[in-house]
Amino acid sequence: MGVLKLAVKPLLIACLMKSLPANCQPTPSITLTEKNVTLQKALEDIHQQTGYTYFGESNWTEYSHRVSFVVRKASLRQVLDSCFKDQPFTYELVGTAISIKARPRKDVTIHGWVFTEKKEPMEGATILVKGELGVATVTKVNGEFSVNVRFADDRLLVSSVNYEPQELDLVEGKDVVVYLHERVSELADVVVLHDGYKSVRKKESTGAYDEVDNQLFERKVSFNVLDHIDGVTSGVLFNKNVSNQVNQSAITVRGRSTIFANADPLIVIDNFPYTGDMSNINPEDIESVTVLKDAASAAIWGAFSGNGVIVITTKKGKRQEPRVSFTTSQTVSGKPDLFYSPRMSSGDYIDVQQFLYRRGAYQVALISPLHTVITPAVEIFDATKRGVLSPGDSASMINALKGQDVRNDLDKYYYRHGVNSQYLLSVSGGSAANQYYFSAGYDRNLNSLVRNEYDRVTLTGNNTHDFIPGKLQLTTGLAFTSSRTYLNNPGLPLSTYPYAKLADGNGNALPVNYGFRNSFVDTVGGGQLLDWHYRPLDELKYADNVAHLTDYRINIGFKYNIFKNLEARAYYQYGRGDSSSNNYQSLQTYYTRDYINRF
Repeated sequence: MGVLKLAVKPLLIACLMKSLPANCQPTPSITLTEKNVTLQKALEDIHQQTGYTYFGESNWTEYSHRVSFVVRKASLRQVLDSCFKDQPFTYELVGTAISIKARPRKDVTIHGWVFTEKKEPMEGATILVKGELGVATVTKVNGEFSVNVRFADDRLLVSSVNYEPQELDLVEGKDVVVYLHERVSELADVVVLHDGYKSVRKKESTGAYDEVDNQLFERKVSFNVLDHIDGVTSGVLFNKNVSNQVNQSAITVRGRSTIFANADPLIVIDNFPYTGDMSNINPEDIESVTVLKDAASAAIWGAFSGNGVIVITTKKGKRQEPRVSFTTSQTVSGKPDLFYSPRMSSGDYIDVQQFLYRRGAYQVALISPLHTVITPAVEIFDATKRGVLSPGDSASMINALKGQDVRNDLDKYYYRHGVNSQYLLSVSGGSAANQYYFSAGYDRNLNSLVRNEYDRVTLTGNNTHDFIPGKLQLTTGLAFTSSRTYLNNPGLPLSTYPYAKLADGNGNALPVNYGFRNSFVDTVGGGQLLDWHYRPLDELKYADNVAHLTDYRINIGFKYNIFKNLEARAYYQYGRGDSSSNNYQSLQTYYTRDYINRF
């Protein structure tokens, strides 16, 4: 009985609240601002301030309109009137709940016609009443239709296959006339591939192709074109660990097909084979890449295609309003971890040298008339044996060397975080008679080795002229690239014993044992020779090793349609690539000072 009383008591309270007049119930004061929110969101905010819950038909949230209003210290009914204004529903307060109900039904017959944009009657178009589930009809042969609706806030949705749908607000007593526009779409199976000579549909191709479109091509960020197709094409293998041996290729298409001949696949850019450096091509100017992977490519390109063909198509102008585009990317790579690979510590290295010294391993070098260079620890061991150094001074100097690790100086002065920057500004557009594409790009790559970097400037221009629309077409293209590669840092100095110290506390370059013994270098020539010490940090500072590369291609093409399915094409290209390198060894470098002193 106790449980029954607890259950009945709230029910009785609810019944009593319902029986009270609405004006007898306490009316909360509401301050609320709603901007283009759903009806459900507005009711939820009202619930947060008043405690009034809400419920209604299962599909009321689907057909309700968004609401916008601002109220200050308003009554609940004033706020609800703002919410349900122009809604297909009305409300009723039941105790502390808001009941959402459909407005009273008013059957109205809507009559009208549906036509295509060419004013042809459309049969079979679907007419759906959005306010009522299951109320729909289709048009007759002459495009006519009629449907009964609940004219509270119902709307019609008119749709048909391959046509853009339309949603209509109804006006009572007025016939409806609808014109549907044909939907413009591309069929997924009509994929155009370019084999270097012509464009063909994928279904019409007899060979094995793999096409990388612009969207897939731009997924990866890199200044090299071939890097963009790494991992996105089947049958193409990028060999990351190619040695410096002759006749090795960094990329293979379906394996290698030659033994002694060139192992590289054939590269084709805009209908012409390209044998230059692929770093000359700006990836931002590429529209698509097609990989020809089987013997069918030999019918097009002959023996040069034995290892596959990679066809690159650059961007061209389109019939559109002028469009200016700016693209940039920044890629940061981590500094190499010189302590990742385990290696012998400086202390262990010196202990091994001491062990070898005691067994006479350095005796020949110590008495050599060529003054062969010896590491500092061995010099200390020998000076101690000859009595030049006391055992105490020797031990102190050896302990100091054991506490040094050349990797600390290399990490500080020789390596950095790599930063690759790419910028491209392009303009494209055109009319029915002329389409154009122009771009200017600048790339700068800072290598993880200090003072090693690469910069590139590219200019591209493509034009298409239709002198006789549908008959005679002229295409012109220009591609220019100028790049500089700085190779001033070899990665490791020539002297690499693990306890070498490259700089003092102020960052000034220190000499390391290299070339000849210090005892010889300090005294030979009686002060008449140039400084003969080798300082790795000065070598890095004064290095001047630059490689310049310039490449340009000019092409022109004609296409003439003789009649349907028969056309004549003619292409011509002039290209040139120049490269030069300058490795200037100034008087500050050890290389030049060593040469002068030797002579």
